[in-house]
Amino acid sequence: KVNHFDFKGYRYSDIVADFNISKGLYEGVLNINDTNLKLSASGSYANDGDEMELELQAHASDINFANLNLNSK
Repeated sequence: KVNHFDFKGYRYSDIVADFNISKGLYEGVLNINDTNLKLSASGSYANDGDEMELELQAHASDINFANLNLNSK
């Protein structure tokens, strides 16, 4: 559990992350249940030096871009 994360002057809260890192492979899930953003993401990144592979799935809802300081409107 992550207490908070600050980005562009906004403090995101209610964050749960679970990541595994092993030789050349990074994989995990991230869930944010903030007042201004609901986000669920999972994915993996593999790099063996010759090739890299990225897989990402995400679902976001209830986004308030203005309150997140991502858009001025």
